[in-house]
Amino acid sequence: MIDVNNIQKYPDHTEQIERLEQKDGVDKILPQHIGGEKEGRFCTAFLVLQQSSAKIFSLLEEEGEYEFKPLYNFSLENEYHSYGEIWNRDIIFQWEDREVIDVMQKKMKAYVRRFTLGEKYTLEQIDRLVEEGEWTDDREDPPECKCKNQPKNEEQLNQLDLTIISCAKCNSPYRLSIGGTSQTLYRTSFELDWIEGDWGKGCKPIERDCLRFYEVESDGETTTADATLHGLTRESQIEYPNFGYYRGDHQKGLLIGNPEIGSEGEIVGYLLWNQPGQVDRPCLQQVYVRPKYRDEEYGGRLLNMWHEEVVEESRYFAIDVSESGMDFLRNHNHVTEDRDCPAIPAELWGSWDTEGVDVSKTAAADVMRRQGY
Repeated sequence: MIDVNNIQKYPDHTEQIERLEQKDGVDKILPQHIGGEKEGRFCTAFLVLQQSSAKIFSLLEEEGEYEFKPLYNFSLENEYHSYGEIWNRDIIFQWEDREVIDVMQKKMKAYVRRFTLGEKYTLEQIDRLVEEGEWTDDREDPPECKCKNQPKNEEQLNQLDLTIISCAKCNSPYRLSIGGTSQTLYRTSFELDWIEGDWGKGCKPIERDCLRFYEVESDGETTTADATLHGLTRESQIEYPNFGYYRGDHQKGLLIGNPEIGSEGEIVGYLLWNQPGQVDRPCLQQVYVRPKYRDEEYGGRLLNMWHEEVVEESRYFAIDVSESGMDFLRNHNHVTEDRDCPAIPAELWGSWDTEGVDVSKTAAADVMRRQGY
């Protein structure tokens, strides 16, 4: 297993990978690596793009000797978009190639895990695990748990000054604390008065169609809206395992609330987005409505509010969209057959230097998730 806090003891592949990208016939390389310019870049695998083909190379180690070998070849049917330089790069593939990209990512992830975690899978075992859905992103029914008398997990986040108490069985959050203050019940964080209150910095709502919307973007001071959004993303991941947590870094959010629910009003869902690297348009990541408020058009109103008044861009990338997500976008005319529409469904694959990042921390592991570690 790789000692991620001592990258200097491993080979620096910077020059080797940069030379490879300069070869004739090579369009782009997407390296999966740890480190940066100062400490060196240790690369465990990389993707080579050559016009309509993609090839995965993985690092093999035998008796202390390292060598890259080609493992898999894939064909792409559509044009891709590349942003940034080789060590800080985002590749956005069109949605029509999603099945190929999905297999590519799973095989790459499996092989990187094989190397970094010492899981000595053979190529045949990796193929079988991918085919059997070992790394599935499908929606799952939440585990049956009433969160009573269960051992508790307590997690202190790094980017947000927030402590989360969650169920050790189903991971449902039920208490939180901002800045070391006294704990508050998670369900209290849905109340609009709590989000707009004095605890933390508070959040001023945007009024539209009798609903309230709250823009969330961490700027160093953890707010009540940050806490609510993080809790909701944690809750949504129980149902959708491929959803990531909001941690206050590189992401922005939009909460939707209805002041007519209950005595205090209540948050009913959220939208998560970002604009990584040099990507020239917003990237929609997640739209989630709490189960008991579905079938009330909150999702569509949230999407339109975000598109029309928050990002104010004519078009955006919809990243890693599922089939149900595509149906949602089609139902609200954000995806149409003639493609004269706001959403560009796409698959994002990124790689970036981790120099200066404490990769031993949970949050950093989440940031590096797209790199396969």
